[in-house]
Amino acid sequence: MYTSTHIHPNYDRDSLLLLLQQQQQEQQQQQQQQEQQQQQQPQQQQQQKHQKQKQQKQQKQQQHILLLLLLLLIPKLPAAAAAAAAPAAATRAAAAAAATAPTAATAPTAARATPPTAPTATAAAAAATAAAAAATSCDAGSYYDGAACVACPADYFSPSAGMSACIQVCWI
Repeated sequence: MYTSTHIHPNYDRDSLLLLLQQQQQEQQQQQQQQEQQQQQQPQQQQQQKHQKQKQQKQQKQQQHILLLLLLLLIPKLPAAAAAAAAPAAATRAAAAAAATAPTAATAPTAARATPPTAPTATAAAAAATAAAAAATSCDAGSYYDGAACVACPADYFSPSAGMSACIQVCWI
């Protein structure tokens, strides 16, 4: 790049040399700045690319950890569901037994005089055991709703037998 300068007749040789030297220094500084900028651009791009790759790797690791946690929890779900359903089933069985048992007002006089042959607690425990057995007999792909095995709806699954609920499938 050439610059034209008007030389005044009063300039001497030393002042012209000094002016030329200043212009050359400015030009060198500009070139150095341009070179530095050109060198820094690929480095910055490389750093950005590296950071993006690192973030993607961390996201994949987090997804993998969440998947492993889910897989660890799935086998425990049927046992937890059966344990949670057992008291409710026992309560329902006791209520059903109490509802079907004859009351003092409706029972015949002879029946009132004789004590019951089986305690209601035993009947409730038997009903709870039967409910738990029914819950564990549901196939994978279905769940126990407290009364019977029910097939999971679309986009849901039950990974193992004995589940008390279906899990929604979410693809990330």
